[in-house]
Amino acid sequence: DMDPILVPCRICEGRRFDASVLSVRFKGWTVLDMLEATVDQALEKFADIGKLAPTLRALQTLGLGYLTLGQPAPTLSGGEAQRMKIARKLARAGKSPTVIVLDEPAQGLSGPDSLVLQQALVHLVNRGMTVIAVEHAEAFVKGSDWIVALGPLGGSLGGQLLFQGPRDQFLAWEKSTRPTGGRDGRARPAKRQRPGGVSQDTTLQGVRTHNLKGIDVSFPANKVTMVTGVSGSGKSSLVFHTLAELGLNRWAESMSPWLRSRLHLKNVSVLDSARGLRATVGTRSREKRSSGMSTAGIRLGIDRSLRLLFARTTAEGREDLRASDFSFHHVRGACTTCAGRGQVRCCDLELLIPNPSLSLDGGALIQTRAGKHLFAMSGRNFAVLAGACQHRGIDLTTAWGELPDEAKSFIAGGSKDVWQIHWEEARKKGEAVHDFEAPWPGLSWLVEEEFRKKKSSRLGPHLEAVMAKVPCADCRGERLKPESRRRMLAGMGIARWRALSVEELGRTLRGEDELFQQITLSLDEGRLRVFHRLARRMLPPLEALMELGLGYLELDRPLNSLSGGEFQRLNLAGRLFSGLQDMCHVFDEPGLGLHGRDKKALGNALTRLAARGNTVVFVDHDPVLACCADKVIELGPGAGHKGGSLLEGCSLTSPRAERTWPGAADSRAGDLLCHIQGAHAHNLKHIDLEVRYGEILTLCGVSGSGKSTLLFDVLADSVTQGSARGCQSFDMPLAPAHVAVVRGR
Repeated sequence: DMDPILVPCRICEGRRFDASVLSVRFKGWTVLDMLEATVDQALEKFADIGKLAPTLRALQTLGLGYLTLGQPAPTLSGGEAQRMKIARKLARAGKSPTVIVLDEPAQGLSGPDSLVLQQALVHLVNRGMTVIAVEHAEAFVKGSDWIVALGPLGGSLGGQLLFQGPRDQFLAWEKSTRPTGGRDGRARPAKRQRPGGVSQDTTLQGVRTHNLKGIDVSFPANKVTMVTGVSGSGKSSLVFHTLAELGLNRWAESMSPWLRSRLHLKNVSVLDSARGLRATVGTRSREKRSSGMSTAGIRLGIDRSLRLLFARTTAEGREDLRASDFSFHHVRGACTTCAGRGQVRCCDLELLIPNPSLSLDGGALIQTRAGKHLFAMSGRNFAVLAGACQHRGIDLTTAWGELPDEAKSFIAGGSKDVWQIHWEEARKKGEAVHDFEAPWPGLSWLVEEEFRKKKSSRLGPHLEAVMAKVPCADCRGERLKPESRRRMLAGMGIARWRALSVEELGRTLRGEDELFQQITLSLDEGRLRVFHRLARRMLPPLEALMELGLGYLELDRPLNSLSGGEFQRLNLAGRLFSGLQDMCHVFDEPGLGLHGRDKKALGNALTRLAARGNTVVFVDHDPVLACCADKVIELGPGAGHKGGSLLEGCSLTSPRAERTWPGAADSRAGDLLCHIQGAHAHNLKHIDLEVRYGEILTLCGVSGSGKSTLLFDVLADSVTQGSARGCQSFDMPLAPAHVAVVRGR
């Protein structure tokens, strides 16, 4: 069969707009001219347009001047997409004092691109902004003013403050704690055991996908190939939009039409010929993940084995227990109150009333969009509240923060008592007077009921902004029905087994801890055989996870809470123990967010996957991972239309930032912006942290050490809300005008 091809529309001739639209011009340009122009060209044309210029200037500052405004978003590289997010936030902030919170801003950037980003951030700091980031890139860390290191390991063994201080002191501390071994600390490829037989290399000729310049490239069979280059040079176009797409389409030819329809196959690759294609599986670092209902244990099939273990070992008599009885995805097992989520959304009064110095009669309830919608002072709800408080003797002119706890409890929770209400409703055509009897249901109930009705409407996000997730009162966060929660194995329910880390469960299944001894004493001979059989099934994925430095992950960790690097390594672990051969495995920056000490294990895992008879291709910039590759392909020399060519020899070197950057010109530079004491969210061990105005602060540490928790769940939330979040106390002498939070996933 011939591949589908795209032909220009015969009406608009590929211009996408009809003649009436293209007849409209602004400054001599049509809308098509605007979309075909680069950021640099558009800024030169519209530098005096107030709403356009700030965004265009931010894009140019971040090194994206070469992008055309009409470039489809899915074709952006990871680094380009990350910088687009930063530019959008910067344009909104303008010149006001701003705190910029970044999640691995250097991801997807080669050395030159990373340098452009750093120079842009220094420029922002010199304008009086404060930058706080999680990052591992050596050049970025060395360019920071203040560095915070967390560790020493991940999960429950992390969350400790290892170092906090200026750049020079950090470099000395890091050198003194760096592990020895190997001439340069880089990963060395593991000894390979090549499979028998000879496999054909995958060869692509005349590749012209997106900005690629008709290149010829080959990927050696049963070996590891790394593709690198500056951001926008065509790496994703080659690896994902050509190699992975062709391999997936070839694989789909053996499937039924129904299965092919479920794969949502695409065909954007343009090339002359392809030989040696294999069934291909690829994982993007920006791949959309499911909701919090899917976990690490579910992804690798460990949860299924755990459920089967409980069904076989906790059944009483002839009771017919099924694995689905312990699944929070299935109606047989899921808690009916929270639908298996383990959490429910409740109104958070601190979010609904962010300024407790105001009185209810003085607008305390209308500081948020949700509050204005529900509790307008001329509306019915506020009239019922005022009438109920009048009967209870509560003074609405008293500041919310000064009201007694009993009064706050009544206002928030309501009561079943019925009150006589007088409501003077303001209308456009005059005033309407209503006298009626009604109970006061409480602020919390009104917010939660409105969210239940309108969560899918435009008002939904505003209502969600004044709500917090709290553990379900019925299942206490265990997500299961009572009859499933009461089943115990070695004195622990399945929720506690799911809460074990990969390393803890591995020790138990290998018989290395006291929990294993309890299991052997509590099970009869037949059920003990079931345990050993299922333990042998669960150990391979657990050992693969530990080898990749993910031993700290809890089995019930939601997939949408994983970093891009953690998610890729989780998928890599699944492929390591799958036993599949003669496949092509494609990864997008598998070392993303990975500390240097864990990269050797990652490189060895990629080598093992290739040694089992698979072709491994990954996109990355890390010189440590380059040492583990059999072949390195570099694209460039520039980005966009300046890229897409093969470069001779690999210029990849470890970035070294030897220069020093000037401090901020603002007179407040170095003053205390905020002070956090006793940060305790998730695995943090009561950390104290100071943030200075007009500096670049970088958080670093091994995966799972608590960097993202400290940055987003404590620091960013506390600065945004102006009160302590995930910590004992929070003080902010210099409140910023804006807080721009840019997440990497």
